[in-house]
Amino acid sequence: NHFLLSYAGNKRNEYSTIKHLLKLDDIETIVEPFCGSAAISYKLYLDHPNKFNYVLNDNSPDLIRLYNLIKTQDVNIFVQEINNFKATITNKEEYMTMCKKKDKTIYEWFIMHRYYNLRAGLYDSNMHKKEYNLNKEQLKFIKFIKDPRVQITCDNWQTSFDQYKDNEHALIMMDPPYLQSCNDFYEDARVNVYEHLYYNRIESFKSQITLILEKNWIINLLFQNNFKFTYEKMYQPTKKKTQHYIITNSLETQSPVLN
Repeated sequence: NHFLLSYAGNKRNEYSTIKHLLKLDDIETIVEPFCGSAAISYKLYLDHPNKFNYVLNDNSPDLIRLYNLIKTQDVNIFVQEINNFKATITNKEEYMTMCKKKDKTIYEWFIMHRYYNLRAGLYDSNMHKKEYNLNKEQLKFIKFIKDPRVQITCDNWQTSFDQYKDNEHALIMMDPPYLQSCNDFYEDARVNVYEHLYYNRIESFKSQITLILEKNWIINLLFQNNFKFTYEKMYQPTKKKTQHYIITNSLETQSPVLN
């Protein structure tokens, strides 16, 4: 896993399926309004060194704080600070006290999600004894984040979308929260992402737009006139298998529509 934290919804395993649908010849900028683990941008960065600019946006302040920290801080200092904070937590009570703090440092937030998030309630009693290190893939990801062509923003998804929606040299990768999830977290009072894309029709925008959405009848109805490709996804933590759509406004795509 390239990402620094466990991120169940990331698309690193689906990249080999998605990349064949992307028309990259005239693209200069990759935009992810819901960047999360930035898996697609990172994989494109590895496949096409020095080719694209990247806009990574997410409205999670802590995630963006983490990205901005690793962008500006020496990687050795980052690792040392994580280990310093972790070493001060020697029992479950201290750990839970840290988790309940309202104003966590970015290191405390990282430790909480690194060792706690996926299996809430379980505590690793040896956590403070284990030295934290980065694997080779994570070091490459940090190099990607540090690249001056990578812009990091913490805005509502529509801010970056509106900036690039009619840019013919932009590819917008849309991986919004699924309809079954709490979509309120990713919207402000102005507009819902699905409502906006339905009423404005993605084929009306000049940029290349690719949506990655969980397959269900509502999505099929909302995007019935767009090219749709189906693939299977398995969530590693739970082994749950689902089907996903890749939806694009690229009219040059010749592959058959799959429903």
